[in-house]
Amino acid sequence: MSIGKSPIYPTTMWQQFLLSRLLDSSCSPSFDSAWVLAQACLVRPYVDLRRLKRAFTNLVKRHDVLRTRFVQEGGVWRAVIEKDSDIKIKVIELGDMDDHVFRRKIHALSCAPLSILSDVLSEVILAKCGARGDVIITRVHHAISDGYGMIVLAEDLVKLLIGMPILGSAVSHAEYITKWQSPKGQRKQDVDSFWERKLLNFPKAPMIGRKAKGLEPLVRTVGWTKTKALTVKLETQSIAALSKRAVGLNTTKTTMLFTGFLEALCKVYDQDRIAFASCPSRTEKGLDTFVGDHTLDPICIYIASETSSIEKLVKRTQTDLMDVISNLPADGARFGSAMDDKIIDYGGYPRQFRTYVARAKNRENNSPFRSGFNAKAGEVQHIGSFELSQIELHNGV
Repeated sequence: MSIGKSPIYPTTMWQQFLLSRLLDSSCSPSFDSAWVLAQACLVRPYVDLRRLKRAFTNLVKRHDVLRTRFVQEGGVWRAVIEKDSDIKIKVIELGDMDDHVFRRKIHALSCAPLSILSDVLSEVILAKCGARGDVIITRVHHAISDGYGMIVLAEDLVKLLIGMPILGSAVSHAEYITKWQSPKGQRKQDVDSFWERKLLNFPKAPMIGRKAKGLEPLVRTVGWTKTKALTVKLETQSIAALSKRAVGLNTTKTTMLFTGFLEALCKVYDQDRIAFASCPSRTEKGLDTFVGDHTLDPICIYIASETSSIEKLVKRTQTDLMDVISNLPADGARFGSAMDDKIIDYGGYPRQFRTYVARAKNRENNSPFRSGFNAKAGEVQHIGSFELSQIELHNGV
């Protein structure tokens, strides 16, 4: 099927969920800004605009999800993949400015709201900042990409800029829906059965946060409210010690810290179990070249312990997580699924507590540009005669 000359496809499950949520009448317009995935990189002395245009044009040709827009057909949302893209690079002259103004203006350009109904859901902005250099800003709506996908896009864009070959073809929107979005046949039955068993005796939402204040929990997260995040800062020696313990337990620092956090929650709020979610992005090798969104939010149940050591609790959490990951992808491990609705109707809060890793570290560490991806904001990297440094952004995603 097609609209004009452009083919039209079903939307992904994630796109269906975002469309229903972001177009809800109770959704704040400012909520749009939370769904912009943005990156900003300062380039010195300046960017070759012709080369950047050529690279971006080829990038959009390679990844069809960048040419996505959404339309309604017979009351059903569909994804239109434009055959030809007229996405242009926006060039903005900012001139010289002090550091504070520079950071504010780059942040404003990078994290400005982007409606899910825009005709263009991906863009590149070239901000010319006088003697400071040029800033390349990439912006993509979360409906068509995720954190892992942004790393793939960044890697491909750099390869195209420097003339490095890109091997293999990219997974298309249609291929993802038909082959990779959900398990098929007997595998689907086995995975569905696993999730039904896993979520038996799901705990009701504890009296924490909004519920403790007599407010309705934002289980469907339609509106927009600032959430509270737990920020943990460790000294270098503590990180080294924690890393050593994690390696000894065949787990990660994040799993160790989150296990302790969940155990503390259970003790403080007198809970015998508590639900939490993890956020793996890619669990299938075949999706290495897919820049579209593959959002998975599988739920686990943490059971409190009065007697077990933290090492035993961490091992149990790690085993549970590996068990969950081996049963992905799964429709029940997504926002807005029938299983989600069942849990919420029962009084549960599927994702009140969750770990979130915004960057696709495995992809970064295996990339030929890993030193650049792993560089801290402001740390200068060199490619030929150019100096590049990432600019830190806080866009709420």
